[in-house]
Amino acid sequence: MAESSNFDWNKYLCCWSDLLDAQACCIYNVIFSPFVLLWHSTRIYFCGCLCVYLKRLWLMVCCFLCRTCDCCWMYTDKEFPPNETSLGEVKGDTANSSSGKNKSATIWVRASEFSQCGGRPQNTNYDALEEKKSKKSPPAEGMKLFQDEITPEDICQGSLGDCWLLAAFSCLSIHYGAIQSRFITKEYDPRGKYKVKLFDVQEEKWKTLVVDDYIPVDADSWNNHKVAKPKYTQPNGNELWTMILEKAFAKLCGSYANLEGGTAVWALRAMTGDYARVFKLEGESWRRWNLQSINAKESRCEPGAKGIPDKRAAGLVRTDETCTKDDFWELLEKYAKLKSVLTCNGAQNIQGLHSGHAYAILNVKKEDGNRLINIRNPWGSGEWTGDWGDNSSKWQEHPKVAKTCKFENKDDGAFWMCYEDFLKYWTGVGIVDRTVDVHTLQIDIEDEGAACGPTTACLYGCGKFWCCCQGCRRLYCAHRSSQETAKLGFCSCCYT
Repeated sequence: MAESSNFDWNKYLCCWSDLLDAQACCIYNVIFSPFVLLWHSTRIYFCGCLCVYLKRLWLMVCCFLCRTCDCCWMYTDKEFPPNETSLGEVKGDTANSSSGKNKSATIWVRASEFSQCGGRPQNTNYDALEEKKSKKSPPAEGMKLFQDEITPEDICQGSLGDCWLLAAFSCLSIHYGAIQSRFITKEYDPRGKYKVKLFDVQEEKWKTLVVDDYIPVDADSWNNHKVAKPKYTQPNGNELWTMILEKAFAKLCGSYANLEGGTAVWALRAMTGDYARVFKLEGESWRRWNLQSINAKESRCEPGAKGIPDKRAAGLVRTDETCTKDDFWELLEKYAKLKSVLTCNGAQNIQGLHSGHAYAILNVKKEDGNRLINIRNPWGSGEWTGDWGDNSSKWQEHPKVAKTCKFENKDDGAFWMCYEDFLKYWTGVGIVDRTVDVHTLQIDIEDEGAACGPTTACLYGCGKFWCCCQGCRRLYCAHRSSQETAKLGFCSCCYT
């Protein structure tokens, strides 16, 4: 009787609130799994689709009522206005010789005007772009928040020294829905108003940042030829997400200048809210350093910005944890399977690599005894020229490896190199143990602007959720971020 009285009935009778996260007792999870999965699929896809249509309807009504007055219709962010204060004292990327030191004047142009200029900074067909545009004409229909599938090729660094931030963008872009989940606004907004959700590392809480679509562009190209050539991150075709997300980070940190120089793992923590660490190569072993916030009362970048906390005040704390070079390779494989995000830094200036520059790790593969790492330069160009580089004969010598790695020879900033060379020329690897669960699923509206776009996205998402068991895997085989280093040897095939 004594043992019976000590039985914790609350553990089994009061765990209803944990059902939606599959954290209730096993019996409840099994019995109620169909209802819980139905709830999540409805919440993510049906409600997501409905919200997009309701917003479109609301915008149509607002357009009809307020279109005659630009000040009422178009949104301008008063907290982060399009002026010199928001720019700050931008110094430029010292490592990027092609666009790192752009001293030309800056002008702010709305993204809605980009498509009227072709939507690409490379567009030089000036004669076709000279037609005057009315100030109150409808926004161009060509611009999109997202265009097709998000890939690392969408990211290209400009003259701002924020390679660390764009490397983080590249890392997340390979994970389905990871970038979209940062955007509360799911598609192009004709008013130029976008909501982005980021994790404030200093305050350790999520924040919603509202920004407008004014983008800093080269004044000469715009004034002389009406070509919108962004000075910082460059758009891929007519999509806006890289520029809007970069601007959200600039607002969070106080100015664009405050984005120059940084740590990629901080940016990844700000986009995921998950635990971050860096492994540094010290002699024959890799040592773990943890990312830790530092209290800062004033901004480190903007002179005279008294009372503004430095949102990026963080440092790396040395730990006693180390691992051998071979174990670290297995650790990279494990984190890649767990859908974590990886970056690298500390490269030497050799064979196409650049020191003082952050790179993204896109993948790791082992085939026929070859251990290879897929790395990307945020510039969108400038690649490793050694063994397993794009022009290396190794790919012809090892066709099986080329097939496994899905190798393509193209100038996109991405390249492969073997782990042995990686150990020679790199000194740091950043790892963010990303949470992969049902809450990381998002509706992905690829066909923006089309009447059936949200419906198609809803049906496609529900199909993967139910027919491909994506919902069941994300709910009941979820991986959640941990401060502990991943254990080697256990199965992680469920984390997809």
